[in-house]
Amino acid sequence: MITWHHAREDLSIHKGVWPPITGPTGLLRRTTTRVFIMSKVAIITGASSGIGRATAFSLSRDGWSIVLFARRLEKLQETQKMCEDPFKCFIVQGDVSSEEDVLRLFRETVEHFGRLDLLFNNAGVLPPELPIEDLPLSAFQNVVNINLTGVFLCTREAIKVFKSQSPQGGRIINNGSISAYTPRPHLSPYAATKHAVLGMTKSTSLEGRKYNIACTQVDIGNASSEMANGLHSAAVQQADGRLVQEPMIEAKYVADTITHIASLPLEVTVLTFNIMPTSIPMTSLIPLVQRGLRPTHVFRAARPACRTRVIHQTSVALKKHQKGAASEDDDLFGVAPEEDSLFGAGPASESTSSIDVTPTPTPSSSTGKDSVVRLNQYNELVQRLKDHTGSKPPPGGEQIPTSIWHHLFDLATTAEQLEQVADSFPRWRDKRRVFRPATAERFARRCEELHCPQLALKVFSDHSKYGLDLTLPAARRLLHALHQEHPLQDCIMLAALYRVYNLPPVSSDLVSCTLLVVACYTHPSPHARVVADEMVPHLRQLLESSKGPYTLKMTNGAPAEKEEKWMLRALYNVKAQLQKTGHEYRWLDKWMGNNLQAS
Repeated sequence: MITWHHAREDLSIHKGVWPPITGPTGLLRRTTTRVFIMSKVAIITGASSGIGRATAFSLSRDGWSIVLFARRLEKLQETQKMCEDPFKCFIVQGDVSSEEDVLRLFRETVEHFGRLDLLFNNAGVLPPELPIEDLPLSAFQNVVNINLTGVFLCTREAIKVFKSQSPQGGRIINNGSISAYTPRPHLSPYAATKHAVLGMTKSTSLEGRKYNIACTQVDIGNASSEMANGLHSAAVQQADGRLVQEPMIEAKYVADTITHIASLPLEVTVLTFNIMPTSIPMTSLIPLVQRGLRPTHVFRAARPACRTRVIHQTSVALKKHQKGAASEDDDLFGVAPEEDSLFGAGPASESTSSIDVTPTPTPSSSTGKDSVVRLNQYNELVQRLKDHTGSKPPPGGEQIPTSIWHHLFDLATTAEQLEQVADSFPRWRDKRRVFRPATAERFARRCEELHCPQLALKVFSDHSKYGLDLTLPAARRLLHALHQEHPLQDCIMLAALYRVYNLPPVSSDLVSCTLLVVACYTHPSPHARVVADEMVPHLRQLLESSKGPYTLKMTNGAPAEKEEKWMLRALYNVKAQLQKTGHEYRWLDKWMGNNLQAS
């Protein structure tokens, strides 16, 4: 008798017809010579070499059953032999750009393993390095067919399997590139397809939510593979025309990261992430800052000419919008018209009857009995919020006032509690309730006080989920919390959000510009210093046009006074960095002498 405690090597049968047997560890499948307990199942396209081969090895080592798909059969067989358990690797030869081959791939996968848990859209090609005007149509079309059409075909068929199987759901990981954000010279078809794959990733994530389908894009910079090694065999031309020998990382680090994401539960989504050598030229960093430094009038002048309707608005939604109803779009990257609120969400009508959510005052830092009272008040408000934002709110028609958020922020004493509060934002948004600007500022302040500013960054970076608008005071406070003790990319991401939320660009806001310059100078990377040096002239211009004098107070004051204090202290850091690096600093010394005074 076969039991679930037998080791796989002990399970062997003679040829015969065996039906699938379900059990607590997965699906017990048969081959003509043996039976094994199946773990999760992954399809890897482009599995014949490079990142695809490394990912097959990594997933196999983690216990996955794998379907290897590519055009070169001999290379696929080499990959199969390298895996931890070749018997759990199934080969399907074909071309991702062929609809017939892709249909066969998914049909044979389900026939062989019974289900699918992961699709890794990895297959891709580079075009010949040519200027756009010299590029043949056939070369462009070949890149589109493999890099984009192949992703579409595989994604379409994977979603069909994910929706029809039980338990429902699965994960798709798309191999993107830093070219999805910043192109390289003379590789326009590659950059175009990777930009398109990013849109495909967001659309898949949006449409797959209700079916428990998660989608991720991994944007890789310079991982060792046959394709990348050919590009980086010599110095690589940069956007500014320089030739630079760029560093490489081993494909196994990318593969292990993909394996980690694949192991996450489906309720967790990593939408995009970058992985690259630490010392790579910061091609994706500098353009983000440069976009944040553009004058505001350039953007606003061009906006009416390129205004488009929100991607997911139907004719019904447009009629509701014309009547003044709240927008129903659930768009990951749509832009609303300038005269509307940023993401098209109109204010909900407030009921004249509302619930009192004011808790009994307690000390801000309490111990013993007071801390128990505070926790009870916190739990009571959290439950009341759940009741009134759930699918079946209590009868009576009473609405919770927006002040409940401020009370919850103040009652939260740990980062975990504050994250629990933030997780309630989507339900508030789903009920067509809007947040006041003061709520964003209070949330950013509490995140700083509880030493979790990255929570605020996560919330403001995903408006389609949380619905909380970033305001300038909230952005300044968050940048202050991040600028010295957190990774520079967090500050850069926040700087990019200024544009997203139609705030003044960093170059025109003195407080923000000063803090970001300090963040760049504090970062040890030489590329960060390049960004800081580029921003210093903007800072100088802002200072020369500012109205002093400023008083550096050593005591806490009003929020405006705090922002001024952050700026002035940051200026001392800027001056020290300019002196340290041998840059001209006397202009700043002179400005401080003329505009600063002690309290």
